[in-house]
Amino acid sequence: MRMKSSEMLLLVTLPSWWLVILLELQRTVTWYSEQPRQESSTESYITPLYLVLWVAVVFSFIILERRFSIVFWTDSWKPESFYDKIRRNRLSGMHTLCLLDIKVKEQSIENLMKGKKVFDPPRYMTVNQAVEQLLQIVQNRRELGEELALTENTICVGLARVGASDQHIAAGTLQQLSTVDFGAPLHSLVISGCMHPLELDMLRLFAVDPSCFDQINVEDSSTIYLSS
Repeated sequence: MRMKSSEMLLLVTLPSWWLVILLELQRTVTWYSEQPRQESSTESYITPLYLVLWVAVVFSFIILERRFSIVFWTDSWKPESFYDKIRRNRLSGMHTLCLLDIKVKEQSIENLMKGKKVFDPPRYMTVNQAVEQLLQIVQNRRELGEELALTENTICVGLARVGASDQHIAAGTLQQLSTVDFGAPLHSLVISGCMHPLELDMLRLFAVDPSCFDQINVEDSSTIYLSS
């Protein structure tokens, strides 16, 4: 009943109380699978139970987690609205899933004006590019004297090609993730909120530098608040 790393990471992105429920369900499945039974009955209920488990995961992920896209900046357009959404999520103690921009079949302004059906090469935002934009916004808000929603030391998780044989997952501070090579697309980014101790233990498995988790404050047995 060993879980894949991609399955474990999906649990990390869930709200804490859902994590506990899913882990209890996992223990139940394990216990049932170890009980003596007739040969024909083994898969009949284990598979449906896993199906129900994953439906619960997807439902909670869609309904309870706020997510949005981080878009490519241009020389004349540098929106910061996604930072404000991260701030609202973190104030509520929620993790934030950031879907990174994809540019496919995009035309330049020049080709649009000339009516040419010439498309630019596809571009896929990397975790590094998303992090660099977030760090720039953090610096901008710091210069304005605002209370920061996140800092260079906020714990985040970078993901690339999750579920593939060459998937790459890394957990660390926002600053640390800016230098990690995640390889080919597609990438996404998770910015942590309040965490259950089990979530923290899971993140350590993917840590860029495990020592960065020593600065996290445990308020009680069910909630961990980031030092940043």
